[in-house]
Amino acid sequence: MSPADFIPIAENAGLLPSLGEWVLSQAMADCRRWPHLEVSVNLSPVQFRHVDLETTLRKLIAEYGVEPSRFVLEITEGVLLEATEHTNLTLDALRSLGFRTALDDFGTGYSSLAYLCNFKFDKIKIDRSFVRRISRVDISRTIVQSVVSIGRGLGMDIVAEGV
Repeated sequence: MSPADFIPIAENAGLLPSLGEWVLSQAMADCRRWPHLEVSVNLSPVQFRHVDLETTLRKLIAEYGVEPSRFVLEITEGVLLEATEHTNLTLDALRSLGFRTALDDFGTGYSSLAYLCNFKFDKIKIDRSFVRRISRVDISRTIVQSVVSIGRGLGMDIVAEGV
């Protein structure tokens, strides 16, 4: 099941804070068990905006003793649609803890290029809607090539979803 399917259901049921913490805890436990892995975890808008996110992450780092640099916290463009000063403060706090961040589903929202100017991410994840058409549709190929070029120019890692 895709996070896009179950995260809204969990949000509406009020389960997201505890589910989100459980997912982060499981990811850290797995990283401790398999030290060669890098793990990516989706943060929902509710999780990202939660006042205790930094405290929760600090607690989990101490509990599991894993390097935050082995984690990529993925944030969708939807979080940035309602961007506030808190958005950059949260991104800065995540980076100061040692986590890397990714802009997930890049290209599906509005003003995507503005996000790259206004918010610092370590990685761009190109949405699968572009990637799946790359071999059949010239414009999709051109868009993906352009995003890769922009990302590289900004020193970001690039991930193609759906490969």
